[in-house]
Amino acid sequence: MEATNRLSTLMDLKKLYNVAKWQAGYRCWFCGEADGQAPICAGCGKDLARTDSVRDLPALTSISQVAAPFLYTYPLDHLIKAAKFQQDRAALALVAHLVKENVSIHLHGNCDVVAIPMTWQRYSARGFNHGMTLAEALAKRHQLTFTPQALKRIRHGPAQSLLDESERRANLVDAFLADRSVRDHDVIIVDDVITTGATMTSAATALTAAGARQVLAVALAVSPNGRR
Repeated sequence: MEATNRLSTLMDLKKLYNVAKWQAGYRCWFCGEADGQAPICAGCGKDLARTDSVRDLPALTSISQVAAPFLYTYPLDHLIKAAKFQQDRAALALVAHLVKENVSIHLHGNCDVVAIPMTWQRYSARGFNHGMTLAEALAKRHQLTFTPQALKRIRHGPAQSLLDESERRANLVDAFLADRSVRDHDVIIVDDVITTGATMTSAATALTAAGARQVLAVALAVSPNGRR
């Protein structure tokens, strides 16, 4: 039953991404301008604030490399919220496009790609895990192995966005469990935004405990002030 549910979830995510690509129709999500190459026009692309690799990217425990090409500021914050909370499929397609086209990673040997997983309670409430779409898009772009079953969320708690930094870290203690299939592999964790880094750090700790060689963190954006 669990394997059937996982397969159904993956099929739903693939359908969601394909429909989103069709709905976007290669019109810019921000301004509506037609573009035959991508779901964002060149002008709006220039409006997205990019990170400075030294100043903006955090150093996270148990993570060897952090990649997040943009700052979580206007107008990108509106795009991510639309994809995550409003079930805007065109927004989700654009977020996936921005992740796969703008993330630069340096890898050696076997590498698995995982998304930050949800508990069944949150998945049931939201209806999808947008992180799975982002992780699958990144894996395809770099010809890596997408392994959605390798990391599980085993403890449910309040949404991280409702908590301060210390509460976020406490909320994620022993929240994740990694599969032994990651042993001796590099693993990339994918999420939409890095805020305090508590989620990525907790997930990386579980992956390292399961034998991962090194863990890399990828997100579309990083919060410049540790808050959303």
